[in-house]
Amino acid sequence: MSHLKKRKIEQNPPKEEEIKFDGIGFYLLTTENNVKGTKRSVRLREIVGDDLKWGICINFMHDVDWLIGQCPVFSKVPLGFLYGTAPGIDKYRNIHPHKPVVPNYGTHHTKCLLLAQKSKPILRVVIQTANNIYADNFEMTDAVWMQDFPLKADGAAASRCRFEDDLVDYLRQSKWPGMPTPDADRITPDTLRAYDFSSARAILIPSVPGTHTGPSLHHGRGR
Repeated sequence: MSHLKKRKIEQNPPKEEEIKFDGIGFYLLTTENNVKGTKRSVRLREIVGDDLKWGICINFMHDVDWLIGQCPVFSKVPLGFLYGTAPGIDKYRNIHPHKPVVPNYGTHHTKCLLLAQKSKPILRVVIQTANNIYADNFEMTDAVWMQDFPLKADGAAASRCRFEDDLVDYLRQSKWPGMPTPDADRITPDTLRAYDFSSARAILIPSVPGTHTGPSLHHGRGR
């Protein structure tokens, strides 16, 4: 008679750390060789998820095919793209590309995701150190800071904070024209003013290529 060996089953397997979008500290990106991940490590697809209504991807380098392979939802929703280089971008009809004007010096190097959730009225702000390419995400040490922000309460539409003003003004200074959506609403920089950023646990230091004087000095080294 043969005897079956019982496989040892761990009664209380360790739980993966829950990803928190609370703006406290930052997460490292989980690299290719770090299969289990360190504490507070995360992959891009875990940040984006599937619950997306629309998004804005801001980066210097976008490998668009790779990015959509990582985050398939990016091929299904209105997606604004601000970029320096983005090969393959023209074949995706849902992507609305915008290349900020860069003078003979400097570059558009901001790295950020703005993700409007579909099932709840939340905007996820993700500040990245990585380009949206394979090497930066899987072979280098890079990090993200991220926080979810709710809609403003009724009657609070006029209230503003520095985080909100900096985010909106950055998109304006970058001359982002906005993008259409299937429900006929147009997403513009001012769309972000519907969200309450007063709980932000970070300060934005925006960088816009160009020559800055007067009030726009805070977009360059003057900030």
